[in-house]
Amino acid sequence: MTIKLICWNIARRRKPWDNLVEMSEGADVALLQEVGNRMALEPPKGVETGPRAHWDSSAKAHPDAKRDRWPMVVKLSDRVEVEWFKLVNPETEPADDEVKSSGVGTMAAARIVPKDPNDGEPFIVVSMYALWNPDTGSSIPLGHILTDLNVLSFRPVIATHRIIAAGDLNQHYRSGAYKDMRTKELVDTDTDQYGYSYRIYREGKQYSIVLHRPTGEPFYIRRRVWKTLRGARAWTAKDQQESADIRSRTMSGEELLPLYQWWDHMSAIRMEFVGPQYPNGRLAHPTPSYMPSDTKNVPTFQRPGQTIEDADQQLDYVVASRGFHESVKSRALNGVEEWGASDHCRIMIEVARE
Repeated sequence: MTIKLICWNIARRRKPWDNLVEMSEGADVALLQEVGNRMALEPPKGVETGPRAHWDSSAKAHPDAKRDRWPMVVKLSDRVEVEWFKLVNPETEPADDEVKSSGVGTMAAARIVPKDPNDGEPFIVVSMYALWNPDTGSSIPLGHILTDLNVLSFRPVIATHRIIAAGDLNQHYRSGAYKDMRTKELVDTDTDQYGYSYRIYREGKQYSIVLHRPTGEPFYIRRRVWKTLRGARAWTAKDQQESADIRSRTMSGEELLPLYQWWDHMSAIRMEFVGPQYPNGRLAHPTPSYMPSDTKNVPTFQRPGQTIEDADQQLDYVVASRGFHESVKSRALNGVEEWGASDHCRIMIEVARE
C-alpha cells in the first residue's frame, strides 16, 4: 500500500481543520501550516496531534517568542504510527526524540512508521512554514529551515536519510527577473565577495532588487518593493551578511553554491525538489508576468479577491532526501472542485515502497 500524506496551509480556518476527519480514508498523515493556537489545542475527534512540544516551539525552544499560528504533523489513520519529535533550542544537544529549531513556528517533525511491513520502512516528515514578512518583502525563516533540515539529515538517529519536507515557503520556484530588467531603471549595484550582485531597480517611486550570478545571469527577484533607495540598500547589506554565513556552511564538493537560491542550497544538503509541477496540477492561465513562459508551476494560493480559477501563485512545495525522493510523488489538488476550504489548496504526497 502507498502511504499518503496531505500538505495543507489551513490559514487558521476552522472548516479545513474539521475537514481532516473526512480525509482519513484517503490520507494517513497531514503536514499542516497556519494552525491557530486554540485549534491546535482542540483537535477534531479522530485526529491525533501529538504532544504540544512537537509544534509549539515557543514553549521550550524559544520561551520569549509568541506566535498565533503553527506548522503541525497530525495523524489521520490507523495504518501508520506517528512518533512526534519535540522542538528544542538550537544550542541544545537534542535527545533521540527531539529536533533543533532555530526559528519560531517554522517546522514540526515526526517519524512515520507503517504498521504493515509491506508498506515500506519508516521515514521522517517535516511540515515547513516560512512566514512572509511584509516589512522586508521576504520569507526570512527560509534560512532557518535550511539549517534545521541540514542538521536533521545528519543526526545519527535519522541516518537513513529518508526525509520528506513540505509546506508553505512563500516564494516562487524559479521565478524570472527579466521583466523587471526590461521595464525598470537600474540605479545601484552591489557585488559581494563571491561575485554575486544585487541590482536595485526603480520604477516611479518604488525600488526592487534582482540577484545575479557571477556570470551576470539574473536568477532571483524580490517581488516586494521598497519605498526608498536607502531601504533597499539596507536590506541588501543585511542579506549579504546573513547569506554569507549560510554560504560558509553550505558546500557541494569543492564548489560554493549560489548564495541566494534556496533550491540550490536544498540540493547541496541532499534534498531534492519533488514538486508539485505540471502536469501534477493545473497551470495558471495566463502565465504570471514574473514567471518564465515555460514554467511548470501550478497555483496553490488564492490571493484575496481572486477566484480559484484565477489563482496564479505557487507557494507550496515538497522536497525529499536524495535517492528516497524517487519513491515520492506530489500533486496539487488545485482544481476548482477539489481546492478545499482554505486559501491554499492541498498537496497530495504519495510514498511508494522502494
